[in-house]
Amino acid sequence: MVSGVRVLWSAGVFLGAFAVLCTLAHAEKLGASPQASAVLEEIYSGDLDSAREDAVRLERELPEDPLGYLLEADAMWWKIWCMSAEFKYGMTFPRHRAKRECG
Repeated sequence: MVSGVRVLWSAGVFLGAFAVLCTLAHAEKLGASPQASAVLEEIYSGDLDSAREDAVRLERELPEDPLGYLLEADAMWWKIWCMSAEFKYGMTFPRHRAKRECG
């Protein structure tokens, strides 16, 4: 019986310390610029060419910020995905045809 109480007490101390550390180790809210949000909106609405152009513009405005490059790569990835997949019956299938040039 004593060892069970000891285990429960140890677990309570551990969980209490964990809860305190979690509240102390919070991160500030991360916010994206309005330009980056607009590029994401274009990507997820399917306007991939316009999203890529806007991402390149963001790269030119802020060359040290990696977000423009990440958004450009995301737009390119979705374009490749949409060109190489076949959508039927609410599902995605690989196409059974020759590969296309990407670009």
